Amino acid sequence: MQLLETEEGGVVFLYGMATWCWEPDDLVGRRLAVTRVQLAETKAALPAKVATAFGVEYETLQRWRHRRSGSSASRFAW
Repeated sequence: MQLLETEEGGVVFLYGMATWCWEPDDLVGRRLAVTRVQLAETKAALPAKVATAFGVEYETLQRWRHRRSGSSASRFAW
């Protein structure tokens, strides 16, 4: 997994292919990327590595994952 974030937004690459992207002001999209790309589900990366790559605490990642479970994107809005 590779993460690229610039002033133009962010992209997650998995096995060299862009798998998720978001606009710079799209906090919900970024959080969805963290959990969707929460690569423990796809076995591509450990949850702790995903949290580190996105600059969040492991517990935050877990909280977002639980919110995402069977839910819509609205659960990621603060």
